[in-house]
Amino acid sequence: MIPAPLGVWIRPLGLRGCRALPTLVLSFVPSRKNGPRPPTRPHPSSPISSVRRSNSPPFRSPTLPDVAVQRAGHHTGVVRRLLAVAALSLLATACSADTAGSASGAATTDHEHEETNAIVERVVDGDTIVVAIVGNRERVRLLGIDTPESVAVNRPEQCYGKESAAYLTSLLPEGTEVTLVRDIESRDQYDRLLAYVVRSSDQLFINLDLLERGYAGVMIYEPNSFYRELFENAENDAFRAGIGLWGVCGGPDVPLG
Repeated sequence: MIPAPLGVWIRPLGLRGCRALPTLVLSFVPSRKNGPRPPTRPHPSSPISSVRRSNSPPFRSPTLPDVAVQRAGHHTGVVRRLLAVAALSLLATACSADTAGSASGAATTDHEHEETNAIVERVVDGDTIVVAIVGNRERVRLLGIDTPESVAVNRPEQCYGKESAAYLTSLLPEGTEVTLVRDIESRDQYDRLLAYVVRSSDQLFINLDLLERGYAGVMIYEPNSFYRELFENAENDAFRAGIGLWGVCGGPDVPLG
């Protein structure tokens, strides 16, 4: 994943080889030699734009650390040259990957970051829900996270499993409107829809909230890794603070009792 440096937004998963060149060129923001730097905001093309973290400022898609921006801010010319080099480097990499993918016959998906509105019917466990999408029922597995088992038929219940399921139920009671955002692969081997889930009423990023409050750990299955860094940072913060399963169980996947 390539973060968005200063005024350049490069959509990490939507890049399609050399056709991205006009976007890269036109995405540069004119330099400001004087005056404050404009606030960084998520670009509308990011998979989840303007969603928020619980009890925190509005959520931003990952960017370069603010300290790096502050240190580089007065070297405008240097920064712009570095951005140009980074953009061209990314373009070259994308072109190579696109060519290699075509040569190998690798299939690509047409639903990267596709957003779907849905209505929650019920919560299955801490990381699985059932929703209605235009009259069709879908079982949805929350991407990038894993909660302790609470209802698995062939696996024993795990420490903090029921707590995780109860918390998710409190966030997404029956009838809750949500937005499902896909990554690269849309379904798993059980034919469950894979998605980042955003509560429509307040744009709460559910996957991230579960990590921040210690109800889940990170579980990344490639190629669905758009928010890997963000999720791992949230997990590390919860671990250091001893929140949720980290304090009660000592970690995820701990058998109950």
